[in-house]
Amino acid sequence: MTNRLNVMIVDDSEDDRDLYKHLLTKQGGDTRYRYFEVASAREAIAQCQSVSVDCILLDFSLPGRNGLELLEELQVHESHLPVVMLTGQGNEKIAADSIKGGAQEYLSKNDLTGSALQRVILNTVERVALLRKIDDHQADLATFANVLAHDLKAPINVIRGMNELIQEAIEEECHDEVQEFSDRIERSARRASELIDTLRIYNKSSNTDRPLQSACLADLLQDALNNLHFDIEESRADITHAPLPTVLADPPQIVQLLQNLIGNSIKYCKADKPQIHIDAHQKGDFWQIDIRDNGIGLDEEDLVSIFKPFHRAHSEDEYAGTGLGLATCRRILDRHRGKIWCQSVKGKGSTFSFSLLQAAHNVLPDVSETQEIVQFEQKIALSG
Repeated sequence: MTNRLNVMIVDDSEDDRDLYKHLLTKQGGDTRYRYFEVASAREAIAQCQSVSVDCILLDFSLPGRNGLELLEELQVHESHLPVVMLTGQGNEKIAADSIKGGAQEYLSKNDLTGSALQRVILNTVERVALLRKIDDHQADLATFANVLAHDLKAPINVIRGMNELIQEAIEEECHDEVQEFSDRIERSARRASELIDTLRIYNKSSNTDRPLQSACLADLLQDALNNLHFDIEESRADITHAPLPTVLADPPQIVQLLQNLIGNSIKYCKADKPQIHIDAHQKGDFWQIDIRDNGIGLDEEDLVSIFKPFHRAHSEDEYAGTGLGLATCRRILDRHRGKIWCQSVKGKGSTFSFSLLQAAHNVLPDVSETQEIVQFEQKIALSG
């Protein structure tokens, strides 16, 4: 099966949507593109939340709001969007405002051709991939600096302080205090080690050369539950699941993803017994996986920011953690061309959802480097 680009067409005109598909089909679109059609801004937001799209063909004139307003709303969740703005007006001001507002390309419907449409789609995929690569590198540097400057420094300072107190206790022959100080050194050393391990997993989550493969999600879930055995035993958590599909995955990473999400559901729970259920629903070429719990829930303002590195919805005094668990989940799903999001009611639990491609569908090659993008474009041209 040929690798295909996911193209979302956002246009309230069925005739225009058919025109885009017809023009791309003339360029070999039956094998190069997979289409998601929506007619309103509301549908577009819902689709972007659950499906990874490679390019968005966005009509400027939508019912209820224009394309720029929708673009601004979508940018709350993603700073670099693969958007091509389309309009029948051919207005230079609209073109300038579209690019300034975050669209990667602009086309007038009056001058539309199949070759022009394909060219801007491929240019958009390339540009957004490079922008996201730059952001990832900058985020990695900021994360590493944060760990060194604060999170890793704190336990080191505790170790140094406890060492001085041990020296004083020995000199004053207060031997009972030595054991207490030694225990605190051990806890701080363990904390530093956990931070280093977590940072290593976070950095590795998008930097692996392992190919994605067909994998039974039920088997990966069992591996994650085995890793969480002691937490499950101690909390007496009740974990159930519906029939789970076969997906396209890097198995160790998806085990880590499930382990992080289920581990959080166990940790952030004040009920006598954590109740966790995993379900699956087919969404086009993707599977949506839902992990529902009876935990403490989240405030609405935390639902987007919890996936950012070092964002914590609760203080470390309440719940220990590094603030990298959910950020790691998001990076894993970025590599799998999936999405992750959360719905929650404070005090009543949360549902974390993520999407993975069905095993029957291949994914695109990594287009994070210019050379690879050029090779991909050449491959498409030759296949025509």
